[in-house]
Amino acid sequence: MHSSGKEAGDIHPMRIRPMIAALLALLGLLLAGLAPVSAHYVAPTSASPADGAILAQPPDKVSLVFPEEAGEKTSFVQVFDQQGQQVDLGNGGVDLNDPNHEILAVKLPPGLPQGVYLVKWKIGLADTDSSQGQYYFGVGNVTLPANPPPAAPAASTPLAGQPVALWVGIAAALVALAAAVVLSSRKAAKP
Repeated sequence: MHSSGKEAGDIHPMRIRPMIAALLALLGLLLAGLAPVSAHYVAPTSASPADGAILAQPPDKVSLVFPEEAGEKTSFVQVFDQQGQQVDLGNGGVDLNDPNHEILAVKLPPGLPQGVYLVKWKIGLADTDSSQGQYYFGVGNVTLPANPPPAAPAASTPLAGQPVALWVGIAAALVALAAAVVLSSRKAAKP
């Protein structure tokens, strides 16, 4: 009995290699879209009242200036007293009177009492990054804490926010790769 050197089920490398290479290239391109983009942190270039300021008279508002445009729906500023109660008048966010949208502002009630106040802010940026922070200021004869409590870290998982289409594409590429291997092995198995 003469053997051709091929067993049933053998896959000819010349048939499957181009398909596998193309599918792996496609998979590589899809996975390249998962590479985390370097997020950047943006801090205020100035604030009123300033970080650590102790004022004789209460301010009528808190404003922070940033070096980039703030997203109107993703940015805010809030002011809290020592008991953790929000004391601003609400709606703290992008100052729409600023044509560059680089200022976050919130109004404070008249006659804000003597005390220590915590300013919390978050700025959403055009590239979908966000930065956040907080600081203290005081009114009257007060002593400020050495450091504000740390701001909650922003969620930054490498796969967070990836488009669903990307995951569907990866799944489709894997299914296509598996189908190519199965079909090639069936073709090779036929006499």
